[in-house]
Amino acid sequence: MTARWKADFEEFFEIIKRHEGWGVTEHPNDDGGLTNTGISARWYSKQFKIPIDEAREKVRKLTENEIKEIYYDYFYSKFSECKNKLLRFKLADVYVNTGEKGLEFIAKELKYRSLYEFLSYCNEVIDNVTAQSIVNQISIAQARYYISIIEKRASKMVFLRGWLRRAMFLAQNGAIHVIKNYGKTYNVTL
Repeated sequence: MTARWKADFEEFFEIIKRHEGWGVTEHPNDDGGLTNTGISARWYSKQFKIPIDEAREKVRKLTENEIKEIYYDYFYSKFSECKNKLLRFKLADVYVNTGEKGLEFIAKELKYRSLYEFLSYCNEVIDNVTAQSIVNQISIAQARYYISIIEKRASKMVFLRGWLRRAMFLAQNGAIHVIKNYGKTYNVTL
């Protein structure tokens, strides 16, 4: 890992800590169950093919360095080919929170034929003006994804304010206005 790449990841990790919170939590409406700084026992169990009870104990005991390694190895590095830092941060953050399913939803919303086509396009963006435009589009589609979740499962409504704030991450101007209006529709003040 180059010094620049390492510094970028450190910055990204600080953002993740703000979005995910720091420490162990277990919200009854969170499908991931017990989580430690956003790393869920459910994900850990599937990723490392271990029983959920064992995963719960391991996740509970994760150190900051282990959490960093997980975020780097399983989330951030998936976007290593993305040349623009702004876009790389947005894609990695969406992936942390929604997984591949969320990215597929966003690619479809943005009229790409496949997730592969969408990510291939994103990988080639260099300039910040184009990247910001794409980030704005991703942010609006991300908000729609979250709304689609609460429309299917009302119990997830407790997460909508945080999810919409997360969707606004790195967005600018018009995109923020659209997302705030989604919030108003669901009586969520952002």
